[in-house]
Amino acid sequence: MNPTRNTRLIWIAAAALSVTASGCGDDHHHDHAIDDHACGHVANGPFGSVTAGADADAAPDAINEATWYTVSLPLIDDGPERLGYLALTINVDDDYGFFLDADVPLEVVDAAGTTLPVSSSGDGSGICAITRYAVYELSVGTHDVIIGPTELEEINLIVEELEDDGHHHHH
Repeated sequence: MNPTRNTRLIWIAAAALSVTASGCGDDHHHDHAIDDHACGHVANGPFGSVTAGADADAAPDAINEATWYTVSLPLIDDGPERLGYLALTINVDDDYGFFLDADVPLEVVDAAGTTLPVSSSGDGSGICAITRYAVYELSVGTHDVIIGPTELEEINLIVEELEDDGHHHHH
């Protein structure tokens, strides 16, 4: 056993813990259980992959909630930037969290063509691949999810209904 190495590992672990804990002090509404749940899907699935459409008409109606998707993004003209459209059908009016593994632009547009405001957003929890999240209040219907522009060929995304107000729990 090398005592110096052990001390260094303990110090690294303590530093990592203090960094994660310090993120909880601000006043924004943030439920760590949400991240934990989304991270469970990152680790255990279900998993899916989808190629985003180059425009809203080409958007595949392929994404479901609670699935960790690898999304391939098409090039804009000749590149280098990419932008992709996905269609998301919502069955229950509620807040939905969009959790991503990359810091890329994300917009949600409703059926009327209105770009929806972000209710809250922030950095990922640090406990899994999620690095960014955004919460939108969505109503029943089909929404376009626009990812990009970015130079990344693919990103990972999961959409979760956030049932944290006690009113919508499905048993």
